[in-house]
Parts: sequence; C-alpha cells; structure tokens
Amino acid sequence: MASHRAAGRQSYVYGTAARDMAAERERTRERRVVQYRQNMSHTVRRNQEKALQMNLPYVIMLTLAAVCALYICIGYLHVQSSMTAKIHNIETLEQQLEQLRSENDADPHQYRYGPGSHLQGSYRGTWHGICQP
Repeated sequence: MASHRAAGRQSYVYGTAARDMAAERERTRERRVVQYRQNMSHTVRRNQEKALQMNLPYVIMLTLAAVCALYICIGYLHVQSSMTAKIHNIETLEQQLEQLRSENDADPHQYRYGPGSHLQGSYRGTWHGICQP
C-alpha cells in the first residue's frame, strides 16, 4: 500500500518500494560519479595539452634555472673538496708537530746551551764584523 504524491516525492514508503529507492539513489550517485570523471578527464586532458605547449620564454627560463642549479652544485662540490684537502693538510701538520714534540721530549739534553748553540763556536769572537779578543 504505497501512497504516491503527485509531485513525485514521498515522505514515507511502505513495503518493498523502499529497496527500489535505495537502488535508484545508488544508480543516480554512480551516474554523477561517471559524469564527474568524464568532466575531470576532459579538464585533465585540456591541462595536459596546455602543458605540452611550451613557448620560447618558458624554455629559456627553464634552461637558465637548470644551468644555475648545476653551477651551484658544482660550486658546492668544489668548496667541499677544498675543505677536505685543507683538513687533510691540517692533520698532516699536526702529525708532524706531534712527531717533533716527541723527538724533542725524548732527549732533553740535546740543546744544552739553548737553540742555536751550535753556532756559538763559529761566531764567538765576532759581532757584526768587529773582532773581540
């Protein structure tokens, strides 16, 4: 006993007609989804066509951006390798300093008269070319 109104709207449905309405809603929803996808695919297709049309200023700008990025990367690598070389040089100098310190500490009587004492015998009597007795 389903009561139907003239406008096509029903406030309450008795019996098995309610299942048919749910199926009709599902079909309507599916149609809307299909139509939405078709419209989206048309929009996407149009955007892809626009994207494929690259004009000269766009290509020049893109090329400049790529060249700048490449220049920055090469500069970064150069600075990094320079720093690595300097650090290696510092490590080598530190090793040499440590070796000299250990040699100096090994024989404390090596320099009896102080640094340059081996020169004192040859220059003992002279000072700027003036002889002293």
